[in-house]
Amino acid sequence: MSVSHPDPRELTLPLRDLVRGLRQKTSGPRSLLAPALEFLPGPLRDAIRDITHSDFAGGSGSRSARKPELARVTRTAAALRGADVSALDTVAAATFAIRILLDNAGKQDLLISKTILALCWHDAESRRLRAASYLRALVDREPFGVAPGLLQTDADLDARERLRICVAVVLWLLSDHNDDGIAEDELVKIAGWLADDCLEACQAHRDDADQLEKVLLETAGRI
Repeated sequence: MSVSHPDPRELTLPLRDLVRGLRQKTSGPRSLLAPALEFLPGPLRDAIRDITHSDFAGGSGSRSARKPELARVTRTAAALRGADVSALDTVAAATFAIRILLDNAGKQDLLISKTILALCWHDAESRRLRAASYLRALVDREPFGVAPGLLQTDADLDARERLRICVAVVLWLLSDHNDDGIAEDELVKIAGWLADDCLEACQAHRDDADQLEKVLLETAGRI
């Protein structure tokens, strides 16, 4: 009996993100992502294996969140309220927050797709209610996981935890980022705690952008 594989053209994970995932220095993601190569055409599969071959040999690496410049964070925060900003800023800020939240959830080995994060911002930037639109894009596009946009496994997040992290990212960005002695990573953790409080409301207003935006703004005001 033959086994059918997905058409490579239907894979939503950008190839550059697949390479990033295969280059991660821990065995978990590599062992989970490597089978995905079998979905690709032979020459492309061999090329990616060649690119990552030296990285499979071993070594250690860091996935700690790189703190973005405060100006970059504040630009992204302003963008959720209507200001113009580069996707590079939003991606750097969101990556920082997501990594902290994943670490706190005990999911240090999960990957983050910067390409998909950029697409999330492009989905939201033309909308009137950007915070609500950005949250919905984060939830729909799933920019973090075992292999963002490609496959999910038991090592991935459940739907509630995934939503909580997405909500926390938006709450953190909507909060006050004045330099008052509170580190940004601490603000991210506070946003994660508050996300639990508004999770049901966010789910209830998933298709009502006005109400969802109101919930997010009111909750962020508590940070």
